[in-house]
Amino acid sequence: MGNKKIDNILLNPQLYSTDLLDLQNLSSEIKKIESSLNFNKEITIDTSSDYTLTFLEEMLHLFLFNRKIKSKINSSSFGSLNFFIRDPDNKFWKSKSDITLLIPSARKLNFLPDISDDINLIKKKSKKRC
Repeated sequence: MGNKKIDNILLNPQLYSTDLLDLQNLSSEIKKIESSLNFNKEITIDTSSDYTLTFLEEMLHLFLFNRKIKSKINSSSFGSLNFFIRDPDNKFWKSKSDITLLIPSARKLNFLPDISDDINLIKKKSKKRC
Protein backbone atom coordinates (compact mmCIF):
# COMPACT_ATOMS: atom_id res chain seq x y z
CA MET A 1 0.00 0.00 0.00
CA GLY A 2 1.44 3.40 -0.96
CA ASN A 3 1.79 6.16 1.65
CA LYS A 4 -0.71 8.40 -0.16
CA LYS A 5 -3.33 5.63 -0.22
CA ILE A 6 -2.67 4.87 3.46
CA ASP A 7 -3.10 8.58 4.28
CA ASN A 8 -6.41 8.69 2.45
CA ILE A 9 -7.77 5.67 4.29
CA LEU A 10 -6.37 6.49 7.74
CA LEU A 11 -7.62 10.08 7.70
CA ASN A 12 -10.99 9.27 6.14
CA PRO A 13 -13.81 10.57 8.41
CA GLN A 14 -15.72 7.37 7.60
CA LEU A 15 -12.96 5.10 8.96
CA TYR A 16 -15.47 3.36 11.24
CA SER A 17 -17.17 1.83 8.18
CA THR A 18 -13.93 0.11 7.07
CA ASP A 19 -13.79 -3.68 7.19
CA LEU A 20 -12.33 -5.04 10.46
CA LEU A 21 -9.54 -6.97 8.74
CA ASP A 22 -8.56 -3.83 6.80
CA LEU A 23 -8.51 -1.88 10.07
CA GLN A 24 -6.12 -4.39 11.60
CA ASN A 25 -3.84 -4.13 8.56
CA LEU A 26 -3.98 -0.33 8.72
CA SER A 27 -2.96 -0.42 12.35
CA SER A 28 0.44 -1.81 11.38
CA GLU A 29 0.86 0.85 8.66
CA ILE A 30 0.55 3.84 11.03
CA LYS A 31 4.22 3.87 12.01
CA LYS A 32 5.21 4.45 8.36
CA ILE A 33 3.45 7.83 8.15
CA GLU A 34 3.21 8.91 11.78
CA SER A 35 6.28 11.14 11.62
CA SER A 36 4.99 13.03 8.57
CA LEU A 37 1.64 13.98 10.11
CA ASN A 38 0.95 17.14 12.11
CA PHE A 39 -1.11 16.11 15.11
CA ASN A 40 -3.66 18.41 16.73
CA LYS A 41 -3.15 16.93 20.18
CA GLU A 42 -1.13 14.35 22.10
CA ILE A 43 -2.55 12.19 24.88
CA THR A 44 -1.31 9.42 27.15
CA ILE A 45 -3.60 6.54 28.07
CA ASP A 46 -2.95 3.97 30.80
CA THR A 47 -4.84 0.70 30.60
CA SER A 48 -5.43 -2.07 33.08
CA SER A 49 -7.83 -4.95 32.83
CA ASP A 50 -8.74 -8.46 33.79
CA TYR A 51 -8.68 -9.19 30.06
CA THR A 52 -6.21 -8.90 27.20
CA LEU A 53 -6.57 -5.44 25.64
CA THR A 54 -4.23 -5.74 22.66
CA PHE A 55 -6.96 -5.50 20.03
CA LEU A 56 -8.78 -2.67 21.81
CA GLU A 57 -5.55 -0.69 22.21
CA GLU A 58 -4.69 -1.13 18.52
CA MET A 59 -8.11 0.11 17.43
CA LEU A 60 -8.04 2.97 19.93
CA HIS A 61 -4.68 4.13 18.59
CA LEU A 62 -6.00 3.86 15.03
CA PHE A 63 -9.16 5.88 15.65
CA LEU A 64 -7.31 8.54 17.63
CA PHE A 65 -4.81 8.76 14.77
CA ASN A 66 -7.78 9.23 12.44
CA ARG A 67 -8.71 12.33 14.46
CA LYS A 68 -5.09 13.55 14.35
CA ILE A 69 -4.54 12.77 18.01
CA LYS A 70 -1.18 11.23 18.77
CA SER A 71 -1.58 8.62 21.48
CA LYS A 72 0.83 6.87 23.75
CA ILE A 73 -0.85 3.84 25.29
CA ASN A 74 0.77 2.33 28.38
CA SER A 75 -0.42 -1.24 28.67
CA SER A 76 -0.44 -3.22 31.88
CA SER A 77 -0.02 -6.95 32.04
CA PHE A 78 -2.98 -9.27 31.61
CA GLY A 79 -4.85 -9.50 34.92
CA SER A 80 -2.95 -6.58 36.44
CA LEU A 81 -6.11 -4.82 37.58
CA ASN A 82 -6.54 -7.54 40.19
CA PHE A 83 -3.30 -6.38 41.84
CA PHE A 84 -3.71 -2.64 41.26
CA ILE A 85 -7.07 -2.47 43.04
CA ARG A 86 -5.49 -3.97 46.15
CA ASP A 87 -2.61 -1.49 46.22
CA PRO A 88 -3.65 2.18 46.24
CA ASP A 89 0.05 3.15 46.49
CA ASN A 90 1.02 1.40 43.24
CA LYS A 91 2.83 3.60 40.71
CA PHE A 92 0.00 2.91 38.23
CA TRP A 93 -2.30 5.21 40.24
CA LYS A 94 0.35 7.95 40.40
CA SER A 95 0.75 8.06 36.63
CA LYS A 96 0.22 11.42 34.93
CA SER A 97 -1.83 10.01 32.05
CA ASP A 98 -4.64 11.96 30.40
CA ILE A 99 -6.97 8.94 30.45
CA THR A 100 -6.99 5.83 32.61
CA LEU A 101 -8.95 2.97 31.12
CA LEU A 102 -9.99 0.26 33.60
CA ILE A 103 -11.91 -2.78 32.43
CA PRO A 104 -12.72 -5.06 35.36
CA SER A 105 -14.39 -8.44 35.18
CA ALA A 106 -17.94 -8.67 36.53
CA ARG A 107 -16.73 -10.23 39.79
CA LYS A 108 -14.76 -7.07 40.62
CA LEU A 109 -17.90 -4.96 40.49
CA ASN A 110 -19.10 -6.40 43.80
CA PHE A 111 -16.80 -4.04 45.69
CA LEU A 112 -17.59 -0.65 44.21
CA PRO A 113 -17.56 2.24 46.69
CA ASP A 114 -20.79 3.99 47.59
CA ILE A 115 -21.39 7.26 45.80
CA SER A 116 -21.23 9.13 49.11
CA ASP A 117 -17.84 7.65 50.16
CA ASP A 118 -14.95 10.09 50.35
CA ILE A 119 -11.43 9.11 49.26
CA ASN A 120 -10.26 8.27 52.80
CA LEU A 121 -13.18 5.90 53.35
CA ILE A 122 -12.56 4.26 49.98
CA LYS A 123 -8.88 3.71 50.88
CA LYS A 124 -9.86 2.33 54.29
CA LYS A 125 -12.36 -0.11 52.73
CA SER A 126 -9.87 -1.22 50.05
CA LYS A 127 -7.19 -1.99 52.63
CA LYS A 128 -9.74 -3.90 54.73
CA ARG A 129 -10.74 -6.05 51.71
CA CYS A 130 -7.13 -6.88 50.83
